[in-house]
Amino acid sequence: MEQRLLLVPVYGFGSMEQAVSYRNTTQDQRWTETEKTIFYNQGHAKYYVPIPDGGGLPTIGLMEVARVLAGERRFILRRRQDAKPPGAYMAIMLMFGAKRFDYVCRDQEAPSWVRRVSSGARDCFVAWLRSDGLPHHRITLRSTENEELDVHIVRGARGMVYTRRPVLGERGHIEGFASRVVGLSLSVFDKHPDKDDVLSWQMFSLDDQDWPVAQPAIRLGHKYDQVWHGLAAQALGGFKQECTAWPVDAETKRRLVMTQQAWSRADARLPSQSGFYELVNQVSWQDALRLVEEPWQMEVVCRVYGEWRNHHGNNGARLPTEVISALIDKTDFSEERRAELRGLLEYPSLVLPVSQTPLRS
Repeated sequence: MEQRLLLVPVYGFGSMEQAVSYRNTTQDQRWTETEKTIFYNQGHAKYYVPIPDGGGLPTIGLMEVARVLAGERRFILRRRQDAKPPGAYMAIMLMFGAKRFDYVCRDQEAPSWVRRVSSGARDCFVAWLRSDGLPHHRITLRSTENEELDVHIVRGARGMVYTRRPVLGERGHIEGFASRVVGLSLSVFDKHPDKDDVLSWQMFSLDDQDWPVAQPAIRLGHKYDQVWHGLAAQALGGFKQECTAWPVDAETKRRLVMTQQAWSRADARLPSQSGFYELVNQVSWQDALRLVEEPWQMEVVCRVYGEWRNHHGNNGARLPTEVISALIDKTDFSEERRAELRGLLEYPSLVLPVSQTPLRS
């Protein structure tokens, strides 16, 4: 199942026939594959079908918009005028453990490359408890896609999601760590015949920063009861054990930029007319590509020759890196050399602004 799902409202049934009948009568091509899937515990005669338009709401994406969504919200799972499926009951399928979410750095004071390296798929850890602090049963389900899934099946719960990430300075050095805690209280209300069936969702979020770098911690304060503190201990412990605040690919990109920028600055300090930029300006674009040996040199070529209006037939390429990629395809180089040059484009794609204006007139 999608690693970014946090919970899925479902209808529970006592037989596969009932579950298939409901799924087939409500199936719509607009729904996701998750919403068309049946999950089951055959040994206990439990079969679950995601509720259309309610499945996957919310997703781990709430880590990005937690402040906007703080407070209570209600999601309609069944309108009162619609009949409930025969033999069905309403529940929530909760995901737990290590998960992923898409983080986007929006610090406009940071250089564009820092924002790009800081953004990406990041780890978080999800923990759930009953409202009285007792643990939920862990249930192993199989899907009609032959997938095995460990979940909680509940009608109400409290949960906590924890994530931690490094904060980069303008030169790319790790200056500290920032964490986010999202707390959730969930309840299903479906007993009143004259009202809609709804999922009630109450949420709060807390942000924290460690300056300088310190051990991760969740500082809830005294206004939160022991259930929240128990969830904090689980979420923090799980994150430490199973997650990372900084994935390997992000660290690789960070070191790439820092190293290449240092070499680029060293080249800029060379005597007049001796630097790589001056050399590239004196030759054709194809000869310039022949000279490229390092990623920072490819950035120079992108700045000088990455103006799409000066080249024709580049299949609509607009960004400097896209233009140079199209030009690489036009060279008479070997396929190995072309592949090498395409790999060197990763660095300029990180450091060049989206609205880059090339230096060549």
